[in-house]
Formats: sequence, C-alpha cells, structure tokens
Amino acid sequence: MCYHVYMIKVYVDKRTELLGALLRNSDYSLYAPHIVEDYVDPDYLKVVNDEFSKYKDEKVFDLLNRLLATFKERFANEAPVALFLQMDDSYGFHGQNSYPFTTKLKNSPLALEFMFEVKKFAKKINFDDFYAKNQKYFKRYIDFYSNIINPKSKAILDYLGETYLFKPKEEDFCFNIMMLLTRDCFGFKSGEKSICCESILPHAVTGEKLPSDYPKILLSRIVHEFSHPIVNPQTDNCAIDREDYAEFYKNAIVLSRQNYTSVKTYINESIIRAIQTYFIKEKLGEDIEKYIKAQEAKGFVKTRDLIKTLEKNKNREYYSFEDKYLDLFEALKTKKLEDEKAPKNERMKYNKIQFK
Repeated sequence: MCYHVYMIKVYVDKRTELLGALLRNSDYSLYAPHIVEDYVDPDYLKVVNDEFSKYKDEKVFDLLNRLLATFKERFANEAPVALFLQMDDSYGFHGQNSYPFTTKLKNSPLALEFMFEVKKFAKKINFDDFYAKNQKYFKRYIDFYSNIINPKSKAILDYLGETYLFKPKEEDFCFNIMMLLTRDCFGFKSGEKSICCESILPHAVTGEKLPSDYPKILLSRIVHEFSHPIVNPQTDNCAIDREDYAEFYKNAIVLSRQNYTSVKTYINESIIRAIQTYFIKEKLGEDIEKYIKAQEAKGFVKTRDLIKTLEKNKNREYYSFEDKYLDLFEALKTKKLEDEKAPKNERMKYNKIQFK
C-alpha cells in the first residue's frame, strides 16, 4: 500500500531575495531598521552586499529611495514583500490592484515606475544567475525548517480545510524563507498560491538550542499567515461600526507598537490569532492557556472569547466560511465607548493611530 506524504513546500523565493538585496543597499534602515538587522547568514550577506554595492548608482536605487522618502513607514514592514510577490517569474509586475499598491502606496506612479525598473534591473544584472549560484547558502535553512514543518504539513492543511471549509491542495501552500530580511513573518496570496514568508530564526544561524516552544509557535504562525488571504476579504466585506470595538481603543497603545493601527486590522488579527491558538490545541494536543495569555498581553484581549466561539460551534454544519466568520465577527464586539467610563474622545488620545 502506498501512502501519500503531505509536504508544504519550503523554499527561498528569488523575488524576496531580490527585494532583500535592494533594501539592504538602500535607505530602508532609516524607516524599518528591524527588518534589515545583521543576524542573517554572514557568508551569504557578504556575497550579497559585495555584489549589490556595485549598483548603488543604478536608477532602481534612486527610485527606491525616493519611494521610501515619500511614503516612509507606509512602505515598510509587509508592504515591500507583498508588492514583490505580485511579480511573475520574469519579474513582470501584476499588482496594480493589490492591497499594498492601492492602499499603502495610493496607486503611486512612482511605485509603478519602481516596479517596472526592478524588472529591467534584474535582467541587466542577470539576477537569476546570481540566485542560482548562491543556492548553496539556502540548503541549511531549508533543511532546518523542513524538519519542523514536513511532519506537521498534513495537520496544518487539515486544520485549514476544517476551519475555512474548503479542500486545500498542498501545492497551493508554500513556506518562503526570507534570507535577507529579519524579525518578521508575513502571509500573502501570489496567484493561486498562499505564501508564508518567514525571517530566519537567529538560532538557525548560530546553531543555538531552540526554545522548547518554538516548533509549536512556528507551526501556529504558519496557520496564521495562511489565514490572512482568507479572513481579510471577509472583513473587507463587513460594515464596521468602530464604536463596537472598545477593546481596540483601550489597548490602542500596545497595539500601535506592533503597527496595528486600524479597527479593520484589529478584527483580522484578533480572529486569526484565535484560530492559530486553537490549532495548537486541536492539532498539536497542547494546553493553550499560556498561548491565550500571550495574545491577551499583546492587546488581543478577546482571544479567549473567540476560542470559546470556535469550540462551541466546532461540530456545527456551516454552509460556508462566511457564516462561520460572522459568528466570530459578532463575538469580537464589545460595549460601545459611551457605555464605558472612558471619556467620549478617548480615541483622540492616540494621535499617531490611523482609525479606519
């Protein structure tokens, strides 16, 4: 008898490597220094910097630095990665309707010019050849993450299917190691594929012993990132009364430190974090109390209530995920601000927060 072995593809995407090389040789560190720290593979980083420092006078770097100066933090964190994953295998850009382009960059002609210039630059320097020659640096990290992910690929795909009410195809889910970017994890849709993009863990570089909880945290974070392309559109389709989310305003400072500065983002993150935490219980068989408390400490104080909703409706037959989502959407709501003791203009305290 032949058994199918489920595996989520673990790889290094050439698009995010090109992005990382560009960002590390630009003014990006002025706006998001945590994304370009130095704990990546030192030998690979030297090769990249030696090569790309030769091109700093190229037009692509001028456009990138102008883009950064114009949009600053709006073109930081997940936006550049999301943008580059809208390129095809030949670096053609197809993301004019994507979230980072329309929302973060406001359909900027400068951003579009930059993305078109990236294609010219990649061809001019033969980046495909550079990427191929340096794959020897990737194997160690691909093996590191594969050893954690592969044994649980079926559990992840089963959970996604059970939670979101569809039949996942393993070829549509990928785990991309960002060799040059640090301290972040993102989830995007690129064509038909859902891609979880993860920065290298420092322990993978140094060989230090892993924290005992790391495999569980990584696996649940993969569930988190694969969830964004499914959950976010549901929130986009909902009419949101900001007054229903008093907890967002009460925890606005701690949330804003994590760059969560809108009610819509708070809703997405709250629901997805409950779903990822519930995965640890359902598929890894672990007690999740400490994971719930960790999410609450980050400002997602409705995590426990949302997990109770997931538990209560575990065996309910939903017609679609949209119906299931609406139960979670309602469970997330709290008292209106005017019902609280806080002043009515509480939201105005946080003048750095974009309330949307």
